[in-house]
Amino acid sequence: MGRGRLLLLLLMLFASRFSARAQCGFSAVIPQMAGDNVELNAYLGLDVVSLDVLTGDPAGRFHYDSILPVGMYSIVGEGFYLEFLSIGKPVALTMDDIFDQQSVHFVDDPVNTRWSDYMLLRERFHFGNKEPETFRRLTDSLMGNASDYAVRLIRVDRERELWEEDFQDLDLIPTNVLTTKMVRFLELSNDDFIAASDHILQMAKTNMTMYEFALQYLLGGFTSMGLSDVTDHLLNFPCLAEGEITEEEGCRLVSLTEPYQKVKVGVKAPDIQTVTIDGKPYHLYDSKAERVIVFFWAADCEYCHDFLRNISKHLDLGGTFELVTFAIADDEKEVRRELKRLKLKGWHCYDEARWEGKAFLDYHVVSTPTAFLLDRDKTILCKPYDWDELRSYLGIKN
Repeated sequence: MGRGRLLLLLLMLFASRFSARAQCGFSAVIPQMAGDNVELNAYLGLDVVSLDVLTGDPAGRFHYDSILPVGMYSIVGEGFYLEFLSIGKPVALTMDDIFDQQSVHFVDDPVNTRWSDYMLLRERFHFGNKEPETFRRLTDSLMGNASDYAVRLIRVDRERELWEEDFQDLDLIPTNVLTTKMVRFLELSNDDFIAASDHILQMAKTNMTMYEFALQYLLGGFTSMGLSDVTDHLLNFPCLAEGEITEEEGCRLVSLTEPYQKVKVGVKAPDIQTVTIDGKPYHLYDSKAERVIVFFWAADCEYCHDFLRNISKHLDLGGTFELVTFAIADDEKEVRRELKRLKLKGWHCYDEARWEGKAFLDYHVVSTPTAFLLDRDKTILCKPYDWDELRSYLGIKN
């Protein structure tokens, strides 16, 4: 047989051996796990989501049909754990000894081979605490001039400092690399978690998707720790200055943080003790009104004006309904001018602190208009997006 035909035959045999494997999203051959179950998990930060339970055949072959999206994954069995990456292509591996990471072989997969080698180095050198210069030299040699997914993760993972550049790669979100680094940063904060969180979010806001991810991660962590002062601070979306986000982005942030909100339907609204622009003291919890509308608006917002006009036109203000408003404006004169034009009854307030005013912070207001309908006990009945939603809730016909 000629050399060329022999080479062709060998290639065909190799292809047939892995053809079934290449057609599925993930496959593994682990003889020691024959007949056993392993759990296939996906990472989202430090959270782990179970995708499926795979059962090995008598030869220890495991298969998962769907291509895995870009991110970090693991397979876990009894006394067994293996981490790997996906770049949206099939992943195939063999492992001769479940107690020896070095026995893992990824088939035609330089990304996972590189990541696996880095994991071995990190364990060997205790994450660079032991022989740091050698650790850095060896990890440098792993990366070379490459810029694949593994290299991007290694660059972030091995550096001790948390940098703004760490938050510019959205493919870090479905991994535990960035959140692990955030945890290390928080651990060094001397328990000043508010300042540390602000520092993280200031860097994360280079991209709103990354900001949303970091915010949700921090909220989940501090909520589980019972640190309500930190979560209350985070619910006001720190580091986002006025005008830095669109109305759509603001609505999305409110929606994403809804599970953590204390100011939501069914709970008692925060108390309000203030002085109106006419110098009259106002105390929400002292109000005897059957219904109270707490309304946050901007003096130059026509949409807010339309909402307020409909409230004034269709509701019995000063009778069944009491209206309390807080305005965003350049100055108090602008608020007075718009109130005179709108001819609104009620209690109207202005705070030069604008979005940082106490009422805005207590009610976690990030966009206007924002409205709350309260009952006599000051329980929030609804947070209407617009007049139509409020009208529908109250059963008012057009």
